[in-house]
Amino acid sequence: MAILGDPTVGDRQNDELAYGLSLARALTNAVEVVGEVNGRINSRNGQPPPGTESRGMFRFGGRYTIGSWRAEQASDGYEYFRGNYHEFLTKNGLRKPLWQLAKAGLNENFTLLHQGDDAEHNTATALYEYLNELSAHLSGE
Repeated sequence: MAILGDPTVGDRQNDELAYGLSLARALTNAVEVVGEVNGRINSRNGQPPPGTESRGMFRFGGRYTIGSWRAEQASDGYEYFRGNYHEFLTKNGLRKPLWQLAKAGLNENFTLLHQGDDAEHNTATALYEYLNELSAHLSGE
């Protein structure tokens, strides 16, 4: 069970079911294919608070073992996040203020803030990319 706070109303919460499953399949003694699915399911009827929607992610990768050393490689999921975030920005009545922000960005500098530890894969980077796509359409005006 996951309890997520409503970012728009401080004393409300949304209860969700969190899930996860990981599988590994050995191809040889040294090589494995690994996959993982995890996410959360919204339990609320109607529209959930922003940021508490149902979502899930699938990651796929490989693992190579030599003696007691192991190397792993998996996708980081950023492209999936970025696509969902851009879709959210487009569909939730934010298009007009984002067009205005993109237009302002053609003439002014401003700072986008993000949360988390990854300076390259975060909400600010995804928003910057979205605004750049919008401003590409505006530059022709």
